[in-house]
Amino acid sequence: MWNGRRHEPADFAAKLIRMAQPERPAMMHRVVEEAMTMRETGFFRDLLPFHLLHDRLIPELIVVRKKERRLYLWSAGSATGQEAYSLAMLLFDRFPQLDEWDVRIVGTDISQAACEYARRGRYSRFEVNRGLSASLLVRHFERESEEAWRIHEELRRRVSFEQGDLREVSRMEMIFDIVLLRNVLPYLGAAERDEVLRAVHARMDVGSVMLLGEAEEAGSLFEEVVDRERVFYRPIVSG
Repeated sequence: MWNGRRHEPADFAAKLIRMAQPERPAMMHRVVEEAMTMRETGFFRDLLPFHLLHDRLIPELIVVRKKERRLYLWSAGSATGQEAYSLAMLLFDRFPQLDEWDVRIVGTDISQAACEYARRGRYSRFEVNRGLSASLLVRHFERESEEAWRIHEELRRRVSFEQGDLREVSRMEMIFDIVLLRNVLPYLGAAERDEVLRAVHARMDVGSVMLLGEAEEAGSLFEEVVDRERVFYRPIVSG
């Protein structure tokens, strides 16, 4: 559902089409927007956030949520799904105590084509070679051909993908414990960034954490926490 990942020229191009040819169907605008959407991603891209999740954030949340026995994770701007599946592998391999919990991993993106690609869980040799060790590849994938690998069904069932815009995030009902909003904000204008951060904040609660990309900032709705060279954010919750 809800990814704000786009280049500003994509918005501009779509607006030009609407102004010049208002009778054209909305589908055409979506095609232009999708064609210009940023989709750079990879498995376990930028390892520091995953080390932070493993070393501190997930163990802390296991303690915080032990009564509810639930953990909800959101890969916002999930592109073709590698980040969301990386989260699933991390939980599956390192935190077996969560097997009896209500664990949900949701990936969202503005591109319907990207979401459909992610749901299939089928990746090229080039894609699996970006960030996956040989042991992870053997453990979580099956080889379909010389050039393609598919994620095991057991892991695919742990992740869902939905299409939509981050600015429409208020339609989501779930409150997330972990939000990965990485490498999305730089592609938005200042007003859009504020709108997205407010919407994401509304989907978090006390104890929730958010991870951004390197050199990104979360604004006044979040408290920055520094853990050695690693940074994460907690929502400031009034009352």
